[in-house]
Amino acid sequence: MQIGSLIRTESGHMLQVISFLDSGGEAFLYKVQDIDTMKIGVIKIFKGNFDRVEKDYRIRFLMNHDLLTSSSYIIIPEDIYKENGEIGYLMPFIDGVQLVKLLENPTFSFREGVQLALDICQLVYILHQQNIAHCNFSHKNIMI
Repeated sequence: MQIGSLIRTESGHMLQVISFLDSGGEAFLYKVQDIDTMKIGVIKIFKGNFDRVEKDYRIRFLMNHDLLTSSSYIIIPEDIYKENGEIGYLMPFIDGVQLVKLLENPTFSFREGVQLALDICQLVYILHQQNIAHCNFSHKNIMI
């Protein structure tokens, strides 16, 4: 995906790609801006080796699941992107530091570290209560 290119989501939102953020085992992440609202978001584009039908089902499941009533700390997909044989989803941009980066040079106290661990455990509990096994939950996907 080219920086500056325009992409359209399934619901019709026109997004401009601002920058490449990261890539992991299953996807590429790009920072985008909605052309109409100027809202900043992140588009996650799954790599080609993943089953498109399964990803579509997973994205729609998360979009239709009412996780936000369980915790305002869980970010769910807002829209679907399907173009050029690619599939992905749009989610809000969270300005922060990835947990993995925070743990490289920790500056928090022991007490703050314990509280952070308890908060993460609470989020896992909420997901499990909703019958969601992991929801792509990893140290790179947790923003502090």
